[in-house]
Amino acid sequence: MKKNLFLSLLVIFFASLTQLQATPVFAKQYNQKCSACHSMMPTLNATGQKFLRNGFRFSKDDPTMLSNVLDAKDNASRLLPFSGLIGINTDTKARKIVEKVNMYFGGSVTDTISAYAITRSNFNTKNNHNLFGDTNSRAFIQYNPKGNEHVVKVGWMYPLTQFGNSGRMIMDNGLMGSGLVKKAPKSAIKPSFAKQPPLPPKPGANATPQELKKYAMMTMPKEPYKLPSIKSGISAVKGVEYSYLYDESILFVANAGIPTSMHFATDDDFQVTAGAQLFQSDHGYNFGFIYTHQELGNITLDSYMIPLEKDFFDGQFTYVANLVYTDSDQYFNPYYGFENTFVYQMDDDTQVRAILSIDKDEAKQSNSGYSVTYSKLWSQRYLVHLSGARIKGVAFDESLVKLSLYMFM
Repeated sequence: MKKNLFLSLLVIFFASLTQLQATPVFAKQYNQKCSACHSMMPTLNATGQKFLRNGFRFSKDDPTMLSNVLDAKDNASRLLPFSGLIGINTDTKARKIVEKVNMYFGGSVTDTISAYAITRSNFNTKNNHNLFGDTNSRAFIQYNPKGNEHVVKVGWMYPLTQFGNSGRMIMDNGLMGSGLVKKAPKSAIKPSFAKQPPLPPKPGANATPQELKKYAMMTMPKEPYKLPSIKSGISAVKGVEYSYLYDESILFVANAGIPTSMHFATDDDFQVTAGAQLFQSDHGYNFGFIYTHQELGNITLDSYMIPLEKDFFDGQFTYVANLVYTDSDQYFNPYYGFENTFVYQMDDDTQVRAILSIDKDEAKQSNSGYSVTYSKLWSQRYLVHLSGARIKGVAFDESLVKLSLYMFM
């Protein structure tokens, strides 16, 4: 089944290289190249950040997406607010093909209301059929009562979305790929919990949510390597968000809801995120502070993140950093991580990205990871990422090459 799906995607991908010329919906609506809002997809430049906050418009005076649909003279000129993405990726360690299929919906409905949705990538999950229940999925209504000064969102969302590119720089970096894990010798990993009993047996098919949480958290040292921005534990949520932009320079964000991107989280769990970010767009510099508190059953997590972003040479070179500290009364030791991303813009459609991260985990073990990615966009529709990555630590010692191919529909 998977082989047939892969072959179908591959045929569609390469056949469309010569047959299709459409562009993603927002770029087509404004007759703009993707680089007008994006640097290295899915990262956003300053224009893209404003477009996002304005409710998917460059200005509140722009015609709404709904009016474009209703007022079109004929079907040929009617622009529907739907698009999609199909893709495949593989790496030298996993030795398998991973398929990706996302459907998008987005645009402004009225002068003050807009909507956006992107479905999950994996539709083969046996335990969760929620289209908006994983890390990358979104589905929310946005309300802008006074331009971009006040913004309210309700639905499925990710708290880091408005904090620059803190959560966007890690796509297809190779550092998060399957296979990047090596079981360490028992003597190498210290106990992660001071107040917990020995590791319980693996939960069975009828395990309770609480048993699944306990087991997942206590086996954390043997999880695949995670970058600090992921290790912070900040999850996508189903809830509400309010943000206030003061004088176009300081952003305040408060987000609260039920975590949706942790496989062991339930509707009884809770996450609240609050933060502020200073924007100095004239100098290409952003600086912020983000605090997140999670309650996962009897486990509490507190995470602190300091994001930093700086553009150089008129945006040709971008530096993004995340300093992360995570602690819990369940951990024997806290977690420290420092993530650095460098992006060089070769031209509008070609970028090179380098990531370097170092951390000290809950078992007081030091880990490091670094990767280099070449990214190329063709015809505003076809995207390739080629990455080489390496991680090293007591529980990790791996290198790989990862290839990803995508087509925007």
